[in-house]
Amino acid sequence: RDGRFFQHPIAEYPTFRGMFEDRSGAIWLTSGYGLWWWREGQLKAMGRNEPFGHKETVNTFEDKDGNLWIGAIDAGLFCFRDGKFTAFTLKDGVPGTICGVLHEDENGALWIGSNDGLARYKNGTFFTLRRAQGLPDEVVMSLLEDGFGNYWMNCRRGIYRVSKEQLNACADGRIPSVQCVLYGVADGMLSVEPN
Repeated sequence: RDGRFFQHPIAEYPTFRGMFEDRSGAIWLTSGYGLWWWREGQLKAMGRNEPFGHKETVNTFEDKDGNLWIGAIDAGLFCFRDGKFTAFTLKDGVPGTICGVLHEDENGALWIGSNDGLARYKNGTFFTLRRAQGLPDEVVMSLLEDGFGNYWMNCRRGIYRVSKEQLNACADGRIPSVQCVLYGVADGMLSVEPN
């Protein structure tokens, strides 16, 4: 601020993993010690009484309806709306224990990459794709959408692309599996695990 860096005088200093600015201008910080919120010079720990409490949060994302989604380690997926957190866990269909990738498509479906597959959350229902549905690996470390209708993801076996149309068709039960194109060392990558 004003051309200078300063350290905020908080009593505890968690390791911050990432940040996201929502449409109101608030900045959400994920950390190894829960979720934090910064607005107008105030830094606050959020959700200490919620199920994720002091657990590590890894990602935040705001959907088109203004809901804030939070992925946490060993605690599940959370939605923050109107000042309240709603928890989604393995019992609800959330894949895995690490929900580190969040992406919303043009139809409002939320895609969640985890350590146990890629899930689509649509109309209140989760559907998870894994190796049995054609993915090259259960771990999804990142997801990017290109301009040609494909999702690009990385895993422990390399980087792969898959048609978003096929992913939706599989999640809808219209096809049993998807076809992915996997890129690795033979294609010029220096390692098969681009973590």
